[in-house]
Amino acid sequence: MPVAVAAVTAAVITYLRRQAVRLRETERRAGMLDERHRLSREIHEGLGASTVGAAGGGP
Repeated sequence: MPVAVAAVTAAVITYLRRQAVRLRETERRAGMLDERHRLSREIHEGLGASTVGAAGGGP
């Protein structure tokens, strides 16, 4: 019985390590997407502000 417990324990540890790697990769991708979204929003807002000024609607 102890051999079976050791085998299950090893399998669980391996599974958890793989899941930890997948979680880190997912969090990294999510961070990259958040940064892209932030930059896109800044660019969009900047273009909107410059368009208003160019059209004569600004100060």
